[in-house]
Amino acid sequence: MLAALLLAGLFSCRPDRSEALMAQARQAMAENRFQAAKSYLDTIQALYPKDLVKLKAVRQLFFEVEFAEQQHSQAGSDSLLALRRTELPAKIKDFVLEKDGDTDAPGYYVHLRQRYSQRSGQTWLQSSVGQRGQLVLTSYYCGGRKLDHSRLRLYAPDGSYAETDAVLPDGALNYSFNDGGLYYEIVRFNARAAAALPDFVRLHSGETIKASLLGDNRRYDYTLRSEDRDVLLQAAEASVILSDIARLEDEHRLADAKMDFLRKKMQTANDLE
Repeated sequence: MLAALLLAGLFSCRPDRSEALMAQARQAMAENRFQAAKSYLDTIQALYPKDLVKLKAVRQLFFEVEFAEQQHSQAGSDSLLALRRTELPAKIKDFVLEKDGDTDAPGYYVHLRQRYSQRSGQTWLQSSVGQRGQLVLTSYYCGGRKLDHSRLRLYAPDGSYAETDAVLPDGALNYSFNDGGLYYEIVRFNARAAAALPDFVRLHSGETIKASLLGDNRRYDYTLRSEDRDVLLQAAEASVILSDIARLEDEHRLADAKMDFLRKKMQTANDLE
């Protein structure tokens, strides 16, 4: 009995560290050291797991730390977003936005020298960029024999090459047809399928690049136009910026939603006091 009383007395005499830890958490929050602030709050919860008053204060400050962290993160993202938006016009000045009809669906930026109406009946490679930054390489083939090509391979003068993944016909984006004895094939490679091509073209910039359209048993070779090679690089650069803008805008909306949630939590905590 005496030992139990002495032990209880020792714990009752233990100094209260909660106020000092709360002050350290607030200081860390003011200095944008948010993980440190949360660590101080976690320490209070571990030391005083049954003290409801302290736990309530910790919960309130935790919401404030989370809110400040979101504000800080959003400010950094918004700064980069503003920069990317100022860079975009120069990157797409030679592109025109094309959409399928009067729909609200996002369109694609196509270079002024690569509009399909100007190249109908030719074999060539078009590079376009979606409004959210999706890079798409479209292989157009027109010839007197059927290829059923599903891959595109680019060759440099030294014999090295880069190749797309295979893309199968789907009757919508990837299809073929016969028009009076001429075979037309349209194959679209998204950024994942054509991931190796932009860097390969950049590495061999200024060199003559050969293109091979590869089917199961047939192939067709042609020289990639210098302007189409240059447009591919321009589209790839625009893709990076548009992708960043889309990502940062999404992050901004998510941060706004989280801060609205935290505001409600902080207000509810205040109302209950």
